[in-house]
Amino acid sequence: MSAVSVTTLFLLVIGFPRYAQSELSIVAELSYPAFSRATAIDAQDDIVFIAGAGIAAVDAREPRNPRLLNYLQDERLFGCADIYSYVNSWGSKRLAAACTESLVLVDVEHPAALNILGSITSPDLMRASVGVVVRDKLAFIAISDLNYIISFDISIETRPSLLSFVRLSAVASVALYGDNAILVTSGGRVNRMTILSYTPSGVFMKLGSVKDGRLSGDVSVAQEFPLDPNFVFVVSSANGGTFAVVNTTTRTRPVLQGMIQSNGRYAAGIFINQPSEEWSPNGHKQLDGAGGFCIAPNGIAYIFAARAKSISAVFVNLGGNAPNIAQVVCDDRLNGVIDISCDGSVQTRAGSRKDEDHYTNANVIYALNARSGRFLVLLDGIGGGDEPYLSYVSESKWEF
Repeated sequence: MSAVSVTTLFLLVIGFPRYAQSELSIVAELSYPAFSRATAIDAQDDIVFIAGAGIAAVDAREPRNPRLLNYLQDERLFGCADIYSYVNSWGSKRLAAACTESLVLVDVEHPAALNILGSITSPDLMRASVGVVVRDKLAFIAISDLNYIISFDISIETRPSLLSFVRLSAVASVALYGDNAILVTSGGRVNRMTILSYTPSGVFMKLGSVKDGRLSGDVSVAQEFPLDPNFVFVVSSANGGTFAVVNTTTRTRPVLQGMIQSNGRYAAGIFINQPSEEWSPNGHKQLDGAGGFCIAPNGIAYIFAARAKSISAVFVNLGGNAPNIAQVVCDDRLNGVIDISCDGSVQTRAGSRKDEDHYTNANVIYALNARSGRFLVLLDGIGGGDEPYLSYVSESKWEF
């Protein structure tokens, strides 16, 4: 995205017609028996990886016609809680899997021929992993049982090795942040998001943290906002389901700057899939049972909510306006979604048949429904492409 586009995101407020032709919607689904045992999904370009009792690779180059390419089974891939797709230091496509007692590195350069490169197993340290991320030659795993964050050296992919670990009051998730830091959420009653820096040798140092009840609950996950490193988005199960924005400009003292939540006065309008005309931090029933989210490259956050059977597109104008739910899809096929991934955009035809040469960009969202054993593809035409998502922006009313 150009500097002009990023500046536009923060300075302009343009209202698009509500419920334009290209709305957030499910466009395809793919069923496979192993998906009912899956626990995590991640995308790299237009190839999607699904993990659980093994690793599946799905070709989503044609979003309306996804195809299963391969399914890799191995005893080391049993009980994978999370996966992370990345490109290694030599430019090859890889996948890191945090599985039962193991970190497993998979060669995904050729998705139709997946291959395990190496692994490291530690029954004492890695028996309850909940998240994994990779940067350069280091991998980081979050362990909920022991409340550890562990660093690994993966420069020799056939023999990854443990480097260091740090113990926190609680650990619920891990995410990359900046050039040399990670974000760790605690959830539960600890209600904390912590910023940890790390050295090239994998040694950790605490930079700062914020503690707030709106970061609590069984679910508490964070991601860096891709358009501005001074902001972090958090989704938690607090207050029925909460989306929060954390200002990390001063990394030693992050501040919870704004939020919207499910509980409280009904703010969704007559129907749950209609954003409200009047902004309110409370009563966003589309977030009921929020279980996680992903952020598209253009900065739109997509939140899935189990009890609402919905996925919501949330826009945040960091120039001072509050988070806005701009698009929502409610569908029974979303009942049982446990993970989603956003990666890139595609061109889709827009307009009537008389305007067949007109195309628009659309964000692509992939969802894993383990309950029904389905992989779902969603498109969001209004939120796609290089232009910032500027619809439904209300006046500044941050909730502190």
